[in-house]
Amino acid sequence: MKKISFTILLTFTAATAFAQNASQVQKLFEAGQYQRVVESAQPGGDPAVLYTAAQSHQKLGENDRAIETYGALASRDEGDVWHFIGLSGQQLMQDDAEGALASAQQAVGMND
Repeated sequence: MKKISFTILLTFTAATAFAQNASQVQKLFEAGQYQRVVESAQPGGDPAVLYTAAQSHQKLGENDRAIETYGALASRDEGDVWHFIGLSGQQLMQDDAEGALASAQQAVGMND
């Protein structure tokens, strides 16, 4: 019983830390601390943090890095809404507004 309770506690703790991390990163972004946002992102990490890191790369004028970071999101499974969000970001950075709009619409359609 102790193992089960401990496992549940760890799961809730990890979920809370995950949510706090995305929230904290968003606050850093809003405060203009783009480099700190970029440093917070980890490949395979929270997709919301990766998205904010991609936006931060853009703010820092690091467009190639932004495209790479959006690409990390786009490489997710097509059943994951973040795939289309990342794809849309990449397409927009590559001046493909029509493709970006189509990908964004697919992402929105997944949440209906």
